[in-house]
Amino acid sequence: PAFILETDSLQEEARSGLKEYSFSIGREQQQLLAKYAGNKPLETFLLLLTGYGILFSEYMQASHIILNTPLFGKNIDDVWERNVPLVIDVNKSESIKQLLHDVNTHVLESYRYQNFPFDRLHIDNELVTTNMLSNVLIWHDDLHETPGNEELLKHDLNIQVRQPDEMAPLSISIKYAPSRFRDDHIAGMSGHINQVILAFADLGQAIENINLLSAGEMDWLKNGGDHTAVSLPANGTVLSVFREQVPKTPDG
Repeated sequence: PAFILETDSLQEEARSGLKEYSFSIGREQQQLLAKYAGNKPLETFLLLLTGYGILFSEYMQASHIILNTPLFGKNIDDVWERNVPLVIDVNKSESIKQLLHDVNTHVLESYRYQNFPFDRLHIDNELVTTNMLSNVLIWHDDLHETPGNEELLKHDLNIQVRQPDEMAPLSISIKYAPSRFRDDHIAGMSGHINQVILAFADLGQAIENINLLSAGEMDWLKNGGDHTAVSLPANGTVLSVFREQVPKTPDG
């Protein structure tokens, strides 16, 4: 797939710096999250994890998504593993409600066994290694220690969720490798995650029925697109262009 998440954390490509893009979740989306999560950080984080799982599944055209998070909690001593790989399996024929249940179950189980010294695990006298790593790191300021710059530079995409207080809007800051992602693609991602959250109004609907395109993107498609900016392939969509262009450099 064009949008690759699962990879070794130790990549050959050197990352000299990251760019940042921040946005606030829309008012209607904020109300939906508050309805289901009651402004509780963990519940809000699980809803957003589900949303990003759906989004990346569409971008990658894949059902198996892995996202890294820092260890759950603050001031953890004796750190063996700095990150916890969270697996999200997206079955597009299933309902959003079912996926939310699956994500909730898996994430809580993963955090239960976090910080396990995998590098010391042996089965049948053989060292067990794990490649369950992602080049995407996601965390909530109220649940996790904020990763240092060295850790951020190991990932192509870093998604920070923050809400200073219950009255403040939920905001997301994306720190990304400019050699991997174009600025307009990152900006478009903010609209797409808002669209996914908006679909949470009907948890019984199938994931495959979620429309990721914003009203502006739909108008762009209906009007034939802005040919001075990008040309759509035959039967193409904004998302198909994203999948094809995302690995290319901004100058490419």
